Amino acid sequence: MLLHLCIVSLTNIGAGFALGIVLGKRYRKVASRRLGAAFTFDLTSNLHDPVSEAPVSAMVQSTEPLPKGTGHLAIDDLNDRAAQFGEQLFAADEQLRQCAASPDLGKIESVLQGIESTARKYAESRKASNERLADAMRGDANWEKINSELQVATQMQDATIQAACREIASFDYESSLSEGCQKIVGHTHQLLNSNDVLRDSLQKALAEVAQRENRPPDEADCNDPLTGCLNRTGIEAELNARWSSVADRGRLGVASIDIDRLSETNEQFGYGVGNEILKATARLIEKSCSDNFRVARFSGQRFLVAFSGIDSMTLIENVERCRQTIDKAHFDHNDFDIHITVSCSVTRASDEDSLASLLARSEGVLNEAKRYGQNRTFVHEGKFPTPVVAPELDVEELHFPV
Repeated sequence: MLLHLCIVSLTNIGAGFALGIVLGKRYRKVASRRLGAAFTFDLTSNLHDPVSEAPVSAMVQSTEPLPKGTGHLAIDDLNDRAAQFGEQLFAADEQLRQCAASPDLGKIESVLQGIESTARKYAESRKASNERLADAMRGDANWEKINSELQVATQMQDATIQAACREIASFDYESSLSEGCQKIVGHTHQLLNSNDVLRDSLQKALAEVAQRENRPPDEADCNDPLTGCLNRTGIEAELNARWSSVADRGRLGVASIDIDRLSETNEQFGYGVGNEILKATARLIEKSCSDNFRVARFSGQRFLVAFSGIDSMTLIENVERCRQTIDKAHFDHNDFDIHITVSCSVTRASDEDSLASLLARSEGVLNEAKRYGQNRTFVHEGKFPTPVVAPELDVEELHFPV
């Protein structure tokens, strides 16, 4: 296996780059993949980090919970409203897909009226919540960037709501009901997608506000209910706790794993299938990685894996094993064998990094992997992202009903 990993490192040199970017760094061999006692990023774990000898749970939640500020409460309110709206859209989307296959005039009318009424009420309630958030954060100059991102997400959602309502108002009950339902399904897909974008922005805002309020997030705020992984708030809280120690920081590496074209799968088969794929992907990532890791659903279709105390070769092997396992997996839906791929990035923390710069670099490297064709891994170990050219690993061919 070490021979294969050396091949991975050496063949990375200049691969795929006309400018002849040279990786130039050989991976160091280590005596053990575990590097002593295992370290995990667990909020509730009593395991100790071999460097600091402090329980991870104590590092993350070192103070008594503080009352949430008005900004935090306003974001919670917006997120709750978006979550409820998403659940209602999901149910309507499923019903419309059934009507497209077997049209029922009464059911179609009821579903369309429900979508229009729900969307308009949600838009009004969200507007009021946005105003409360703006009042809560007024005067905070640092809030402008996050607020700008939230405004873009809400404007996108408003546009999709207006387009869906126009389509519903012009629905032709005299023509093919099946085709009409399919057209509305296209709009419910866009509504669900824009709602996911807004919730990702809210999650980012929540992590930022919790940090500025100098309060550890509640455990309930840290978990993704769909996959059972941490969410963005949770993983950033744990990484921030580690970041205060220079020794700890140097042990950290992160990998971003993004499902390619999941939106297209959602549109074709429905969000229920997409959600099952997300849950299966989370399990595959956890199965493919070593013990010293923590998995978070960082945004809609993107996972972040944080590693501690793992050398570069093992880190790349873990991520490549994950990518190749997903590439060979079968997601079985009725008579369809759905093929899913992921794009991945790998990078490690340096002495010059802040947590923000580390995460930004991970995202930039991931974008390179997607730009160069998806279903591949890029690594950043110097000045530039470099493609990983890996041997085919011996991975199990798995089946998941979705």
